[in-house]
Amino acid sequence: MKNTFVACLMIICKTLASQAPPNKEIPVRDELQFRYDLTKNRLFKGPCPAYTEDFILNDLQPDPAKQSLRRFSEFSGDLSGRYLSAVSRMPQNEWPVNFNTLVKYVIAMQEADGRFGNPSLVFTPEMIGKDHMALLWGNGRLLVGLMDYYHASPSTEVLQSALNLANFLINAANVCLHPAVIAKTSGWAANGIICMTQINEGLVMLAQATGQNSYAEITRKYYMAMQPRNGQHAHGYLTTLRGVMKLYEMNKDAGVLAFAKIRYDSIINSPDYKITGGVLEYFGDKLPYELHDEGCAEVDFLMLSLQLWKATKEISYLEKAEYCILNHFFFNQFETGDFGHHVVDGNAGYRLSNEEHKAWWCCTLHGMLGFQEIRKNIITTDGEWHKVNFYMNTTFADKSVSLEMKKIKSDRAEYTVSFQLPSSAEVPLAFRKPAWAETFTLMLNNQPLPFEEINGYCVATRKWALTDKIKIIMSYKMSLVTPTGQELQPSQTGQPVEAYMKYGPYLMVADGNAASEFLSFPSHSNIIYISNYKKSNKSDAGSSIPETYLVFQYTHEGFEGRHEVVLRPVAELGAKKHTYFRALLRFAN
Repeated sequence: MKNTFVACLMIICKTLASQAPPNKEIPVRDELQFRYDLTKNRLFKGPCPAYTEDFILNDLQPDPAKQSLRRFSEFSGDLSGRYLSAVSRMPQNEWPVNFNTLVKYVIAMQEADGRFGNPSLVFTPEMIGKDHMALLWGNGRLLVGLMDYYHASPSTEVLQSALNLANFLINAANVCLHPAVIAKTSGWAANGIICMTQINEGLVMLAQATGQNSYAEITRKYYMAMQPRNGQHAHGYLTTLRGVMKLYEMNKDAGVLAFAKIRYDSIINSPDYKITGGVLEYFGDKLPYELHDEGCAEVDFLMLSLQLWKATKEISYLEKAEYCILNHFFFNQFETGDFGHHVVDGNAGYRLSNEEHKAWWCCTLHGMLGFQEIRKNIITTDGEWHKVNFYMNTTFADKSVSLEMKKIKSDRAEYTVSFQLPSSAEVPLAFRKPAWAETFTLMLNNQPLPFEEINGYCVATRKWALTDKIKIIMSYKMSLVTPTGQELQPSQTGQPVEAYMKYGPYLMVADGNAASEFLSFPSHSNIIYISNYKKSNKSDAGSSIPETYLVFQYTHEGFEGRHEVVLRPVAELGAKKHTYFRALLRFAN
């Protein structure tokens, strides 16, 4: 009787199991939105220093004594201009209630000659000093801020202020072209000639808004004054190149594109391009102080990469942008939402400093521009295809298609695309097939989706129904990169080799939180064995990429035995309290 009861119970359980619904797709955190909100809350609700009206407007004060109440206010218009840009590029329903009034206060502080800031600075070749260059830099950033606001909320007052400022900048920049000025600014780092060359971005924006092409064409002679990269401030150098690309977007001059492309490619093929996917604050080996990165430069690098991708349609630029975003840019963000600096320890990693290098005066605001640029490029359309360029949570809608893409919890990179409206005609959807994907699968309603592979995209064309669901499933490719740039497959590592590990689009690191025992001194000769690794079941709470936490066996140079260490993406160290990490490790099979 007992055996009969057990048998019946087993049959009932099997029947219920066969009728159970399939595992529910569990979405993970929207990483981009989480990080965007972190920085937005820093701008609008951050306690110290708070972005109050007086704080923002301080760098527009004409009296240097009053400017000294806040750091770097001699860069007149820098923080205030960046704030205008960061907010103006947000949806207007996110603007602070006093934002339009703030812009009016900005305009009211303009001097008679069009400048903002210290009116006593005279621009002649003999008189120009570091304060002059600082004012030029800040006024250039403010011109961009005014144009961003004008684009979002056009008004004759704002446009006239921008025109007056542009005329001042042109007059001052013409003086800076004097050989004596170029010569004496060559060693001035962040106060160097890049303070003048970067005004090209705002001038081209003004030309686009007014139709007065002379404002754009005059920038040619400014960016041609750029000095060799070695020792240059990366943010100013890259900002100038972004302005060059804006000129190309306006006039389609192949020579303008070549100018930017040659200099970008030169960075990529030099030690200035770091394994983290970004650059340091200064190029080359002639540095004014200890090595560190800068959030502004990482944003510039990813935005310039996207500009070059759009101009050339070369997918390598898009891949560089993605790698920078998912590694250096995400890592650079602090738990407060700020962006800033991190001290570099050679090529191996970053170490903790005795200060919090949160650069609220520039990087935090520039970081917001980075998020906005990423959002615009997750899905794009070129009139022929709707392209999925980055795999991130997003929504997209135009007259042809309306869809939503989400990452779901899995042991792989897995995303779903659902439709909010059916398409009335056949619409080509093009999904980028990343170079970092070991395998790439498209499913439609749990069946293989036929596609045509064209120029790095998998293109599927059909009428999309409201009930359609596309699933993109990718596995991560693992590779090792030596300090000289040689890429190795894991199977090629017999003897221990010093290298960086990439897992899909991520740079993997040993860090002070997840791998503190591994990094206990002495640890530089530790050997990580890459065969038979496994997925870790212990990822940070809220992680959107838990499948990238990997467990390896290792031997420690300081004690016996084999032990386990967790390697995880460097991005997982960002947007939280930072710790030290090492990326250059020793691997063997």
